[in-house]
Amino acid sequence: AELRPVLERASARETAARVAVGAVAQQLLERLCVSVRAHVVGVGSVTSPAGGTPDADWSALDARKMRCLDAHADELMAQQVDAAKADRDTLGGTVEIVVWGLPPGIGGYVTSAERLDGRLAGAALSVQAMKGVEFGDGMAVAAARGSQAHDEMLPAQDAGVSHGMGVVRPTNHAGGIEGGMTNGAPIVMRVAMKPLPTLMRPLASVDISDGAASPAHAERSDTCAIAAAAVVLEAVIALELAAVVRAQFGMQHMGDVVNAWNAYCARVAYPTIAAPWSDHPDGAV
Repeated sequence: AELRPVLERASARETAARVAVGAVAQQLLERLCVSVRAHVVGVGSVTSPAGGTPDADWSALDARKMRCLDAHADELMAQQVDAAKADRDTLGGTVEIVVWGLPPGIGGYVTSAERLDGRLAGAALSVQAMKGVEFGDGMAVAAARGSQAHDEMLPAQDAGVSHGMGVVRPTNHAGGIEGGMTNGAPIVMRVAMKPLPTLMRPLASVDISDGAASPAHAERSDTCAIAAAAVVLEAVIALELAAVVRAQFGMQHMGDVVNAWNAYCARVAYPTIAAPWSDHPDGAV
């Protein structure tokens, strides 16, 4: 039996097409002043602060080795990769995706297919080698009490970050999604990527022709692909969000989509704040 066709079809080279389509989705979202950004927050034993903000230096990511917002952490992550390469081993990592500008109510609660967190998690896990997803504080809230795990809402005049609907929330434990819909806070999700399985020192396996013990095939491989994964995840999340927006505000002309979006934002009294890099005079206001 030959597994090569399966290996090649499962290859992450398939994501090149999704990145291209995701770039178009990003343009649609930017017309609505919605911004999607992804950055690496963990490689090996090195972690970087999560919760990237709109005013972070996102333009610097393309020049970084590991696509990490923190320059010092980026260098330490690169050292981890070099060490793994010297050991003929591989590393995975963690990517954080943050979305700004979505008003409350994007997504749905009536059926499981409408739940935005389910759709975004499915999109993320459809990317090769992704093994875990969390929104907001995710796994951490499982060990917390309800009084610590949920985001309180305060009157708009109180100090805090405005998350829409005339209220402020001092925290974002939920990661911007509650009941399958956006709550006006930024969407914050983290995705875990496993180490690449094609090792230069193969693990034990079996020969599928006779079931006898046989080491896995030594395949050409990168040591760590987390920086590329961040680009892919940003694209697939943007694509999924664009699909949801088109379903909820579907029109044949982009100008009509913008008008419908603006009318909805006004109705829910959401103060849409464009990210610093967004400058679309005909976009949402």
